[in-house]
Amino acid sequence: MRNESEAERKRVWDLRQLWATMLRTVPTMSESRALNLAYSPGFSCPKSALTRYHESANTGDTEALAAELASLASGDGRVQNALARRLIKVFSSEESGDSLG
Repeated sequence: MRNESEAERKRVWDLRQLWATMLRTVPTMSESRALNLAYSPGFSCPKSALTRYHESANTGDTEALAAELASLASGDGRVQNALARRLIKVFSSEESGDSLG
């Protein structure tokens, strides 16, 4: 980001904050967990997160994705694993009305 204009840096920051806000709607997603995901390269926006999910689903390796998501979430192991499962459910949901709980 060294050569980016101030306006572009602000735009990227705003978009990551918006993504983090969207992530906070997932049960047990704290602000710090949402920001960790929003600032990690593989999950920095909805498109990259969905791309990562579809790649892992196509190879049948959603467990590796769940482990990676869990490692990005702070907290104890149970909370991390539950949150990872919820995120995968969100990414795999075809209907927006599906329950996340």
